[in-house]
Amino acid sequence: MSAPIHAPTVQFPLITPQHGGVNAVGALVPPLPASTVPIVHHESNGGVTMVTGARGRRRALLIAVRYRGDPSELFDGEKDVDVVKNYLLRSGYSAQEMMILTELGPPILFPTRNGIIQAIQWLMEGVQSGDRLFFYFAGRGGQVSDAQTKGDQWKDDTILPCDFRQTGMLDSDTLFQMMAHPLPLGSRLTCIFDSVHCNSPLDLAYTYASNGQLIEEKAAKVEMGKMVATVGISAIKDSPVEAAFHLGKGLWSMRQTGSQRKTREAMRQSMGDVVVLSPRFDSSWSYTSLGPLPPGTSMSRAIVGTLLAQPAQTFRNIIKNTKDIMMANQGKRRTQLSSSRPVALDGYFSC
Repeated sequence: MSAPIHAPTVQFPLITPQHGGVNAVGALVPPLPASTVPIVHHESNGGVTMVTGARGRRRALLIAVRYRGDPSELFDGEKDVDVVKNYLLRSGYSAQEMMILTELGPPILFPTRNGIIQAIQWLMEGVQSGDRLFFYFAGRGGQVSDAQTKGDQWKDDTILPCDFRQTGMLDSDTLFQMMAHPLPLGSRLTCIFDSVHCNSPLDLAYTYASNGQLIEEKAAKVEMGKMVATVGISAIKDSPVEAAFHLGKGLWSMRQTGSQRKTREAMRQSMGDVVVLSPRFDSSWSYTSLGPLPPGTSMSRAIVGTLLAQPAQTFRNIIKNTKDIMMANQGKRRTQLSSSRPVALDGYFSC
């Protein structure tokens, strides 16, 4: 077996809040200014975050991966980055507060694995209470096994850099440790992952379906329904003893599942607020089942479109309206919201 291929380390020109650097078009970026952004203060209210005033800084990292020359090459990611960038500019961000990685810029700013890691380091550099960070990724996703830490059948979602065939993918554990774990109390990270075949790129503790239902609760209800059906069939076909056996087995399984879920939630906590919007795919979908996207129907364009049409929207409305657009254009593609703590879905979205 041949040894794995490792790409050479790229010396990436980091932009630091204190000293600035070089942005995505090669222009000098000054140190980041303080922006008029509310600091997020946390008050215990059933696990729901409450927001009050003060000021902090903003930063945004936007990434589009084309996979040029690869059989999985994509063609719309740079357009999606432009849509998101223009929305952020309308929302008060400045160009000096953004870094953009694409394969259409200078090679030193290509979205390689090492380049993405170092760009995330720039995004997180010096983050303080009150800061708001924004991360956008347009590209491919995948999965890797994580039997060692999460169980024999557990898989981590991943994102694919442009050189993933040589250097590997970035898994959800790595992304969480780089982006969510360092956040201090009172900071916020908003992410949009417009990535194929990647349901949970940060593997956060809480995930909400497009109807606003907590998916863990939904899974528990489905499991309970299956258990009740099994018990009922056993009572009819077999005997009360068999029915009691299936009932005990089902309750034990649900107890174990609940314990594992609590363990995963404990692993996925962050001092800051993290909110992720991402697509959710049916298990039958694959990379090749998408085909070209009709104009304006990538998830990011759907999100921006609904926000431009109605700027003040709740989390509940955003995931529903985005899902409606995606379902109308692509059938099975839905939207989900993940978070580091329980979300008040009737609270208003901001980035």
